[in-house]
Amino acid sequence: MRFVFNITQVNKEALIKYPYAALDGDLIVLIEDSVFFDDGISLLDFALSIQSWLAKVRIGFLADFDYSSDEYTENPVLHLTKLDSHHYTIYSAWATNYPETILGLGEITHCFHNFLSELNATIQQEYGVGFSDMRLFAN
Repeated sequence: MRFVFNITQVNKEALIKYPYAALDGDLIVLIEDSVFFDDGISLLDFALSIQSWLAKVRIGFLADFDYSSDEYTENPVLHLTKLDSHHYTIYSAWATNYPETILGLGEITHCFHNFLSELNATIQQEYGVGFSDMRLFAN
């Protein structure tokens, strides 16, 4: 699994105080190099969900990952269902392709960490604000 994003709209003044509503973009989710979905999303809101889930994984609490939002009529945007302590299935109401893929926990966490790192680096470089400047990301 891999995420590719493109920032399409930013409210620079709101990045620090209201980050979840300040950065929109296109997100492409690739599974084995095939597009699973490609749509506009609140990138920082998605990043906050990922960060929260990764914090639980770090302490050994393995649960489903669910990113849904009241902003969207079709939910979940991305859902990973835990099969066992190492494997998950993937689902999205936005999916254009429904692979019958089982993802390993290591692959998921690697993908999530890469996304957070790339998004943080991009907004630092482009807007001079990083996750460390945002209260919601200060964990």
